[in-house]
Amino acid sequence: MKSYFFILLLFFSLIMAGCNSTSETAAPSSENLESQLQLLADQIIKTFQESSKNKLAVSAFTDIEGNVSPLGKFLAEELTTRLFRTGKFDLVERSLLQKVMEEHQLNLSGILDENSAVQLGNILGVQAIAVGTISDLGSSIKVNARLLSAETGKVMSVASAKIIKDETIAMLLAQSAPNTEKTAKPIEKKADSNLSLEKDGFQFNIVRIQHSGESIIIQIAISNISGKDQNLRILNRGRKDSKETQTMVMTANGSQSFDPTFSFGNSAAKSLAIHPGLIDKEFLADMSINLELQFEGVSTEEKRLPLFQLIIGNYPGKSLKFKNLSIDK
Repeated sequence: MKSYFFILLLFFSLIMAGCNSTSETAAPSSENLESQLQLLADQIIKTFQESSKNKLAVSAFTDIEGNVSPLGKFLAEELTTRLFRTGKFDLVERSLLQKVMEEHQLNLSGILDENSAVQLGNILGVQAIAVGTISDLGSSIKVNARLLSAETGKVMSVASAKIIKDETIAMLLAQSAPNTEKTAKPIEKKADSNLSLEKDGFQFNIVRIQHSGESIIIQIAISNISGKDQNLRILNRGRKDSKETQTMVMTANGSQSFDPTFSFGNSAAKSLAIHPGLIDKEFLADMSINLELQFEGVSTEEKRLPLFQLIIGNYPGKSLKFKNLSIDK
């Protein structure tokens, strides 16, 4: 029982970090998405000292009609990744969660019913299931979250947060909103075409580029638009001595940074001295998963990246080149 309350506390620390809890006397404050995600990560590391594992599933957030949007998938992936990084929780891989839901015809929406929650808990062995809805309020979005008991299916607690609609959120909201994850349509490209590329049945959308000290972090939403299940491999490098097959960024002064640390959903890797670092990920049809890369040695004075190159596929890899990218302030 004690570990269950840890899950409750963690979930709502994550949803509401930087925000006020919904109550009769206080309305949630407006914060940008990234500051809330960073605050929740700090909150998790500071608050949870015990090493015992707790098993949790995070379902994609939906709109109020039950449709899964790219933003809902993004929030679920970010939540899953940040919980995983603490090393204190067992997170069900979202591809497995979706597959189980589809096989057992369980509701995929933020209004997951009691019977579905209990059935999902029995199949996956989880203690709790995080679900939620997103409402577009114009200049901001409202996130209403619920934590369901996987034993009873009852709502254990609720929370809400109001987040300023920054460029990232506006872009994700503008993309296609499918009725379910299984029947999702290809994500619509952003008008700024240098932020979006297609290769081998996948669409790669850059959603954020930002400084973190003397490093640069690039976040990419990757969607399987092939209409069938398939795997994707991300490589730090292909041929050892070829810069044409290395994942890298080039700065305005011509300097280059190689061998990024990267996380793919709830997986992470760093390239080795001799063998290339790589991560394989299974994508169900129409699934989206977030990729994050961190390149070291990039000055905080840099405002643009003339080139970002991502290597995918089997050795020696295929090159995706994003050019003339702005770094977020």
